[in-house]
Amino acid sequence: MGSTQKVLVADDSPVVLRMLEKIVTGAGFQVVLAHDGLEAVEKAFTDSLDLVVLDVGMPRMNGYQACRLLKSEAATRDLPVIILTSKDQEADRFWGLETGADYYVTKDAEPLRILELVKNVLLEERQRKRPAGRERPAAGASTSCSTASSTRRSCSPRSARSRAAWRSSTRPSRP
Repeated sequence: MGSTQKVLVADDSPVVLRMLEKIVTGAGFQVVLAHDGLEAVEKAFTDSLDLVVLDVGMPRMNGYQACRLLKSEAATRDLPVIILTSKDQEADRFWGLETGADYYVTKDAEPLRILELVKNVLLEERQRKRPAGRERPAAGASTSCSTASSTRRSCSPRSARSRAAWRSSTRPSRP
């Protein structure tokens, strides 16, 4: 497989950080930890990352602010971002995706479902970075993270073009 892909996990809860670190490293990926949004942004600019997982309610800089900053800078614009939060209201999901997050998942999702999403996003990222002519389709890869209560979860489609179409279809219409 080559070099190990690196995931930044940012959350102010030591329990959540440990749990995510355990499942992601157990799947063979490297994990970089951040305890707040500002630390996450700093590490995103200094480490070579393949994915960022952000909580929303963090000190110094919340996840929405960190995501907006990462998506507005050329150096980190294409870095996939998953918002992983306990906030499950429709307005929270809207603002998470509006700030540029690629995926929005609530913390009550099964840990294996979260890991499945992380693996699929990293697979997609590895394929995106693959040199031209060496691309292979992702057999069975999907970034869907819907569960029995899919109305409480949201994951956007895989491609940037379909993500943009999905985002525009979830925005409230303006009068």
